[in-house]
Amino acid sequence: MIGIPDSYSQSSGGFIDASAQEHYLYAQDSWKMKPNLTVNYGLAWQINGALTDHFNHDRAINCFRPGQQSAIFPTAPVGLVFPGDNGCTSSGISTGYTHFAPRLGLAWAPHASGMLGRLTGDQGKFSIRAGVGIYYNQVEEELTLQNLLAPPFALIDSGIGDIGGSPSFSTPFNDIAGRATIANKYPFTPPTPGSPVDFTFFEPFSLNVLDPKFAVPYSINDNLTIQRELPGQMILSVGYVGSFGRHLERAYELNPALPGTCLATGAACVGSTGARAQQGFFFPQNFKYPAIIPGSISAGTPNGILAFGSVGQQTTDGNSKYSSLQVSLNKRISHGLTFTTSYTYAHSEDNGSSFESSSFGTRGTNPFIDRLNWGDSQFDARHRFVTGYQYELPVPHSLTTNGALSRVFKGWRVAGNTTVQTGFPIVPSDSGFRSATCWEFTFYGCPDNPNQVAAIVKSDPRATSSHLYFNKSAFAKATPGTFGNAGRDSFHGPGVNFTNLAVMKDIQIKEQMRFELRLESFNTFNHVNFNLPNGNVNSSNFGRVTGDTLGPRQVQLAGKFYF
Repeated sequence: MIGIPDSYSQSSGGFIDASAQEHYLYAQDSWKMKPNLTVNYGLAWQINGALTDHFNHDRAINCFRPGQQSAIFPTAPVGLVFPGDNGCTSSGISTGYTHFAPRLGLAWAPHASGMLGRLTGDQGKFSIRAGVGIYYNQVEEELTLQNLLAPPFALIDSGIGDIGGSPSFSTPFNDIAGRATIANKYPFTPPTPGSPVDFTFFEPFSLNVLDPKFAVPYSINDNLTIQRELPGQMILSVGYVGSFGRHLERAYELNPALPGTCLATGAACVGSTGARAQQGFFFPQNFKYPAIIPGSISAGTPNGILAFGSVGQQTTDGNSKYSSLQVSLNKRISHGLTFTTSYTYAHSEDNGSSFESSSFGTRGTNPFIDRLNWGDSQFDARHRFVTGYQYELPVPHSLTTNGALSRVFKGWRVAGNTTVQTGFPIVPSDSGFRSATCWEFTFYGCPDNPNQVAAIVKSDPRATSSHLYFNKSAFAKATPGTFGNAGRDSFHGPGVNFTNLAVMKDIQIKEQMRFELRLESFNTFNHVNFNLPNGNVNSSNFGRVTGDTLGPRQVQLAGKFYF
């Protein structure tokens, strides 16, 4: 009612003009050691060129090198450097040329006699396959997207909110209470290298930078599978599949408020969410790199405003581990029946399931003790069963010889697929700036977590009007200025259970022409598959399920003409 926006921001805009070169060389050979044993071996060499944004003449990124003065923009604050400065390339990183990736595999069809022969069956009905290899991968374009607003090549601001004031829509660079005014920052034109840029125009900085040690992600994949042909045109496979990721993409804050400093500062810092969210305005001395802008909108803060409001660094220091038992039974069509069935028991763990999951939103991690971030992957589903099937209904011979009856009774099929899976992990988190190590200018958000104070008890969301999936009393907000003890991805949400069915009828017109009618249903048994509940203790929806993933049963009639 008094004209203060909930939030206010505007920017000069920008675009991505990125490219990267990749070069692959691969050699392999096969050696048939015995008639029933083949070994495959190979070596790959690949060069993953650094992803470079060519916007603004290959310079539109930032590098952070504490103590270094930029020669490209000499008026930049110490520590902020640009492509062309010592140690800062146009991509922010260097290309590696030593990515060699060996691979080894074998296929063995042993045949035994006697009691063991019952296991292997006749010659060629039993096989053992194994393989191991290293596989590199290009980084994702999402990382380059974070450079869209790199100063001084682009501008984003919150009006007078940049120095802690309250803007209005009509006069965003004036504080609505009349405490301060700053110059209008628009229209904006990117400066040329060497020009005397006034960098206070962009402060407090919220930067994205790349780790100078940024590397190409890779995984080590291995597997061992036993296959046995069974009667009835069926093949049974039982195997172990593993994958171990190295140099995975993550992000963390290079300029956090040091743990405990806000708590030591007193009630003025820890007293409310708003105070912690604006800590860089009123207590810049709490941060690791307390470079300051003289003056402040708060007369009681002589130190001024934190200049490096945030330095979010993209890095490749993540690791992962995946192990699984995979069982499948496949039947080729015979007597009108075919199906494929698989079951997987798997466990995937990591300290950052993707760049996005380790960088954005409330994610319940501890940036100071990395071993506490090791937990289940966000996509970890411990059990998964999937089966697909089709059966052509048999027709008595007497009905197939009658032309009219044959058109009615022949060509009927029933098909479907069923999926049953346990749930993905829930992230216990807190968006209330509780640890006071981050604030509203932190580029990659605040990774705070709550305390777990009691056992987690799960319940049916349909049992209560609030649709709770777990007892909220199991968690409590951490003391301001501290991290909670709740583990990352420490428990799992509701699973998935759905079946799709179809009834199909083929109507033959000519030898190579037919018409097919299909009555199809999705989520045939109308099973509710809940979304993950909200894990943010600072949300009014904490613990609640607010939707489902698949929706209700759907039925459709379709027709196809084949010719």
